[in-house]
Amino acid sequence: MARMRINCPDCNFDLSVNVGQSIVRDKLVWHRSINCSNCGAVYEEDGNETPEEIRSAIIKENGLWGISLVSVESKTIVYKVLRECLGLSLSDITKLSNNDSIISGTETEVSWLRNKFEDKGISAVIKRLEVKQ
Repeated sequence: MARMRINCPDCNFDLSVNVGQSIVRDKLVWHRSINCSNCGAVYEEDGNETPEEIRSAIIKENGLWGISLVSVESKTIVYKVLRECLGLSLSDITKLSNNDSIISGTETEVSWLRNKFEDKGISAVIKRLEVKQ
């Protein structure tokens, strides 16, 4: 879980709120908890596609993570997983697959992707790419 600053939706008071991502029923989801100490407003938000400001707050607090494939017998399966999970085009995938870490993101994002690869029999390793600041 990470924290980020927002203004209360009800009274505009400056708040620090909890944000995070989870894997629920094989889907990547995000969540935000708002509890205003000024007006008492309480909100819980969540969804499927993580808003960029929440994703950035998670990366800022927990670091950037990457995924590397250990054993690849079929590039076709790799391409299929990347297209299905991330909606990438074939030319985007070709550019990514030439790097050590094929994709980077939050720890939860790359863990979710690792699970998808392992479901198809492809071993993958995740690692922190930069130290949290």
